[in-house]
Amino acid sequence: MNRFSEAFLDSHGEADGFILKGKSPSCGVGDTKIFPDTETERILCREHGFFARHVLARYGATAILSERLLLDQATREEWLIRLFLHARWRETKLSGNPARLADFHRANRFWLASLNPIAFDQLESQRQRLRQTDQKYPVADQFNVYEKQLVALLRSLPRRSRRAALLKKIVSRYNDSLRPRVRGEIREALNQYQFGSLPLGAVILGIQKRLGSQEEANRFRQDLSIPYPQTLIEKVLYPDLLEDGSL
Repeated sequence: MNRFSEAFLDSHGEADGFILKGKSPSCGVGDTKIFPDTETERILCREHGFFARHVLARYGATAILSERLLLDQATREEWLIRLFLHARWRETKLSGNPARLADFHRANRFWLASLNPIAFDQLESQRQRLRQTDQKYPVADQFNVYEKQLVALLRSLPRRSRRAALLKKIVSRYNDSLRPRVRGEIREALNQYQFGSLPLGAVILGIQKRLGSQEEANRFRQDLSIPYPQTLIEKVLYPDLLEDGSL
């Protein structure tokens, strides 16, 4: 199984994410039953399956999930965020263009900061040092230094409170054009997200629909730069949630 896992992953190269079979001896992610021997029914512990161990060792910063957890709305949404963030980075790295690296960092500031503020600040400092140093870093070194910090960020667990606070800060830019009632609705929706009552994508879509103009809605999307496609929110994740106009 170990030989197969190595050969299979070698043949597939880059990957942005995996959906693995939960509790499987080969693919379980932290939930594979481990027994002390073939005769004992008592479970010794639960660990990763054979194949899952190789996936995690090689692709630990990508979006990896068991199929059972896809049923949980918040977990599924987080998996999609990481999946598309990793895809964006892979395309950026393949370009080898420092301008594309700067664009990636600027476009994904919200999502990276919401994963781990301390690691994000370190990434920001590293970016500034690369720009300000008199020594011109080779392009490959710029990407490698950035990727090392990015991997640490993508391994972090997000907190709803972080994302809610950052979203409130972004929304505050539009306060002058919002009626008091709408500001209250958005504030309440963000509070519900923070405490687990509303999914993030539904809140984002609701905010877009309540901004004063299409121009503001487009600017909000640019400020946020949602990693996965807008149509995925509207047509797949929450097709019925906002039909009545409520958040």
